[in-house]
Amino acid sequence: MNYCNIAATSGVQTIVDNLLPELPGIHGSVIVAKQAHILYHENFTSHGNMKTDKNAQHLIASVTKNFTSVAILKLLSVNFGEDIDYALNKPLSGFLGKDHPIWQGIMPDFARGITIHHLLSHTSGLEAIDKPLLHTPGTRYHYSNLGYVLIGHIIQSLTPEPIDVYYKRVLFDPAGMHDTFLVVSGIPVSLKDKPDFAALRPGFKKDGLKITKVIDKPNFGTLFTAGGMISTPIDLVRWQNALYQGHVIPLKLLSGMTNPIIQKSGFAFYDGEGPLFSGYGVDIVGDGVTKIYQYCGGTSGY
Repeated sequence: MNYCNIAATSGVQTIVDNLLPELPGIHGSVIVAKQAHILYHENFTSHGNMKTDKNAQHLIASVTKNFTSVAILKLLSVNFGEDIDYALNKPLSGFLGKDHPIWQGIMPDFARGITIHHLLSHTSGLEAIDKPLLHTPGTRYHYSNLGYVLIGHIIQSLTPEPIDVYYKRVLFDPAGMHDTFLVVSGIPVSLKDKPDFAALRPGFKKDGLKITKVIDKPNFGTLFTAGGMISTPIDLVRWQNALYQGHVIPLKLLSGMTNPIIQKSGFAFYDGEGPLFSGYGVDIVGDGVTKIYQYCGGTSGY
């Protein structure tokens, strides 16, 4: 990472200084970058002894979905080549057979109608494995963590290596992300003695003025590929830079991933103007000339 010239940095500083009064009680890091150039990076601690710093690791929750989208697209490209559209529209039953443990002995009927495309775009209608679909797949938007958990099981079915190792090899290492990991089991406190997570900061909850640490939640096994990643601000900048320059997946695949598919409703955390659309693990807003990509995440304590 490089730090940009003083003029550019001071301009961002002015913008941030004007925005911060609208965000009372901010706790964490704010980072602004242009490609590999860091224009602004500051840390804010508003919770007494709940200290953090600019290089701290945090659970990034549903931002994991951005990585999971890239992971499955890369794997489908390797396995299906030019037939990737066929793979994206192939039913789940073609990847997770009736004997797969996720079905617990009974493969639901929806597995024959829902596709990876539906899962990636939150249009599957999935609420729970043992419940009816909320709508016909592909017809409406409904945010689904389960959909991205199923994508993780598809990834694991297509690669012989453990899924956390696969993420490191094909996503984190090419982007130069040295402090980022997919965690697939345990809870945050179970990581405290592991060197890779020395910079992990505990989550917290607020009850009025009382602030307490949250170290026994969430369960990484439940979050899995829908929200089980840990990262740092700098690593997330590295990811964006590598992804959008085509260093992780070809730009043709990236174009498909960032194509607006369906207008979002709920779970948007968006205060801008104009409609917000879902792509694959990314939200898109634009006026036909300029596109803005975003995603957000939150989980117990974070």
